[in-house]
Amino acid sequence: QSQADRYWPMFNRDLAGTSYSPLKQIDSSNVSKLTKAWQYRFNREGKTMNGLSASELYQEITPIVVNGIMYSPSGDRVVALEAETGKELWSYEVTGGLASFRGAAYWAGDRNNPPRIIFTTGRKMMALNARTGTVDPGFGKEGSVDPEVPFAGGPTVYKNLLFVGGAVP
Repeated sequence: QSQADRYWPMFNRDLAGTSYSPLKQIDSSNVSKLTKAWQYRFNREGKTMNGLSASELYQEITPIVVNGIMYSPSGDRVVALEAETGKELWSYEVTGGLASFRGAAYWAGDRNNPPRIIFTTGRKMMALNARTGTVDPGFGKEGSVDPEVPFAGGPTVYKNLLFVGGAVP
């Protein structure tokens, strides 16, 4: 398997939206032998947020995995975890709202900018430095953009472009 096969860098895994992993370690002959390797508690307080229960808040979470790091929305946070151990590497507290349940996107960066985790919250799209979890001030206006169209999903990254759907009332 190639290293890229191990990644799940966006919602539905790839630009074709296959939602399919080419990994072959788990199959019908060994799936019954799987055991829990680790767990992570998304709901730290065990309470509701913005009137949503824990089951409503966390049922649609779609993490992404790039370079052995899992990035995930988590209610009022976005977190980075070691994919093999579940160890929290960083946590970003979203102020004034919740991170989109449906995930984030990864942008690999370029010569002048570090890799970014991009997610939506309310009417904003935000970018965090993927290594540190801090707001990336080089994205939009001090780390956020108002797309002017309500959108509650994870954006799609293609090369140096971001795509989002639209919600038309």
